[in-house]
Amino acid sequence: MQSNDPVENLEKASVLIIDDEKATADFFAGVLEQQGYQVVVSRSFSDAKNKLASESFNVVLVDIQLDDRDGTTLLPIIKQQNPKAEVVFITGHGSIDTAVQAIQNGAFDYLSKPLDLMEIREDLCKTVARAVKYHPVPMEAAEIGTAAENPRTIVGKSPQMVNVYRSIARAALTREHVLISGESGTGKELVAHALHKKGPWADRPFVTVNCGALTETLLESELFGHVRGSFTGALANKKGLFEEANGGTIFLDEIGDISLNLQVKLLRALQEKEIRPVGASESHHVDVRVVAATHRDLYGLVQEGKFREDLYYRLRVITLELPPLRARTQDLQDLMDFFLAKFATRLGKPGLSISDDARALLMTYSWPGNIREMENAFGRAAALSVTNVLFPEDFPPEILAALQARSEAVAAAQGDETASSTTSSRPIQFPAPTVQAKPRTLRSLEDVEKEHILETLQSVGFNRSRAAEILGIDRVTLYRKASKYGFLNKRQTGSGPGTDNA
Repeated sequence: MQSNDPVENLEKASVLIIDDEKATADFFAGVLEQQGYQVVVSRSFSDAKNKLASESFNVVLVDIQLDDRDGTTLLPIIKQQNPKAEVVFITGHGSIDTAVQAIQNGAFDYLSKPLDLMEIREDLCKTVARAVKYHPVPMEAAEIGTAAENPRTIVGKSPQMVNVYRSIARAALTREHVLISGESGTGKELVAHALHKKGPWADRPFVTVNCGALTETLLESELFGHVRGSFTGALANKKGLFEEANGGTIFLDEIGDISLNLQVKLLRALQEKEIRPVGASESHHVDVRVVAATHRDLYGLVQEGKFREDLYYRLRVITLELPPLRARTQDLQDLMDFFLAKFATRLGKPGLSISDDARALLMTYSWPGNIREMENAFGRAAALSVTNVLFPEDFPPEILAALQARSEAVAAAQGDETASSTTSSRPIQFPAPTVQAKPRTLRSLEDVEKEHILETLQSVGFNRSRAAEILGIDRVTLYRKASKYGFLNKRQTGSGPGTDNA
């Protein structure tokens, strides 16, 4: 959207940088001066207020943490003193709440401050250039809903997550449909909740349906409802989820799994804002915002003829791609601490912590199952640990086995001589922790697995179905491993294995 008063010459555009870190402020100033801007630097909250009162600026860059104060509180002051100035917040401590507060209150953009400032150079220049030449359409600030927030939280302050937050903050203001993509376990449902809760329709309905978990017939009935007698078992009229979500948001998870026949009906609901229950002769008007998610390559499915192209473009008005956990390793520490606190509360284990060796090992794991895998791993470790300190062997054997295999592969690739002379290339060992409350000795991964399987079987009275569920493996695998370790066909004596139950 073009400005009514565009700045044609960069030499005439002025930028105020407000940052109490001298090195950062000087770096930003140098980059922008090379681009031809007139730059003024302020390194304190009070000095910034004085400069805003006495000078006029086209763009104001503000560090969110300023003199131990919240830099976003400068936004109304800037808008009052320099109403035509565009404000760009820069943060090294991103969160979805600060992104929403900044953008929905009138900030032009919200950028991440990386550890290596050179990484922000290009993004900084592009953002300032856009702010100088363009202005967003004026809009009323969205009122954040007063409904209770989902207890699950989006965690992370890496540059990748800051980009997600800024997209959520902007998309939450609209009623346009959103398509969220990303690997399984990256938190797509959390983002869908945030898109709804951070916007002006937060008090309206939010309903969720997993499209991949239902057959075509059941899914159609769930989405659009049915009338009595429309099929076997339809004993009464049933309202569909689209109708329940009227005025609010419906989250269609795993949208890539729906059939072509159902895609046609979904497209009609989006285009015409009408739904027809199964077996009904009349349609109902609905006003629903659709947030869809998939871990599949939806465009690839379009090319293969497995997903309708018109529905694809109808859904992807706004797109959000969530990064896998291996691409945002900067957030691993925060996520570990978050899950420790979560399970400490849930399991009644105050002070739950993780040993240094376990934390170091988990920092090197690739987490193919992403955040869901990490949550399950910490939940299992916290539930089975006999102390309030989680050690390497408390975590799922498959994680330890993957780390061990990778370490051995590195050692083999580098050769025996290199492997023996460098610590980093040796196979991973699990040293006995120094915590006196739980002295341990070195054990093989097989011993660790054997002990975990036995403890889990004992904890559920040797119910193999329940034990397999807790261990995250199928019953056939559990049976094979239990047989290997001699846990089957034995009578329970003392602390030994007991009778094998189905």
